[in-house]
Amino acid sequence: GGTYALDGITEEEDNALSTMNMQMEAFYDKAVDADILIYNSTIEGSLENISDLTALSDKFADFKAVKEGRVWCTDASTFQKTTGVADMTVEMNRIFAGAEDDSDMEYFHKLER
Repeated sequence: GGTYALDGITEEEDNALSTMNMQMEAFYDKAVDADILIYNSTIEGSLENISDLTALSDKFADFKAVKEGRVWCTDASTFQKTTGVADMTVEMNRIFAGAEDDSDMEYFHKLER
């Protein structure tokens, strides 16, 4: 039931990579009003709180999801366990449905304020 904020920013490729380079200003324009932000911890390492995120860029402080405390981070195992795709999908569904508690999640953790 959600919309991916970055959908359609690049042309589809048959062998597209799972990462892309993007300037913060372009990301800001697309994601500043997103209800939920999921930070990929494989980029800069795992974050524990929103202050860790805003230390990467003060622009994150303007994001709706940051202001409302709906910021999640991938855990180290997220991309290592391909057999866990179904469990990861369940966890994402819980996040999108408004989960507040991450105590039994394996692939994501909520950043504390």
